[in-house]
Amino acid sequence: RITNVFSYRCGVFIGRSSSRFLPVRLLWPLAVVQMTNFVLLFMISYFHLVGQISVVFVQIFFVGLVGGCCYANCMVLV
Repeated sequence: RITNVFSYRCGVFIGRSSSRFLPVRLLWPLAVVQMTNFVLLFMISYFHLVGQISVVFVQIFFVGLVGGCCYANCMVLV
């Protein structure tokens, strides 16, 4: 559990820090990626598709990365 949280928080930190170096003007593609992540993680957990936890850690990191990027760029655009 603590590793999931750490993986997510590292992704959020990097995602929020990236708005200066990688500005995103359109936020809707990030929302589509977040919905895709949700569907993928739901299917992984419901159907037990992944046997290794490291794959889930990478996916959780990516969720945090996209979420942090969306949050930071939304604040920049406002």
